[in-house]
Amino acid sequence: MNLPGYAVLALAGFMTVFKPYVSAFAQECGPPSGFVDTPAPAVANAEQLVSHTEEITIHRPLGVVMASLNKPLKDTIHEAS
Repeated sequence: MNLPGYAVLALAGFMTVFKPYVSAFAQECGPPSGFVDTPAPAVANAEQLVSHTEEITIHRPLGVVMASLNKPLKDTIHEAS
């Protein structure tokens, strides 16, 4: 990751100032007694995962679409009959 020089300096300054607070917090924060850390579950291959994508074309000017969104959610969603 290439950061500009000013970002590196700002990050270094931040770490210098807040390091005592971060390390103190990290020492206080730990798992509760009796906690057992288990490995993460296996994730299926990308080919086995389900994906759904919808593309909707709205044949109205953008101003009309945006104005229709300016109402309470309960008035936006209609129940299926």
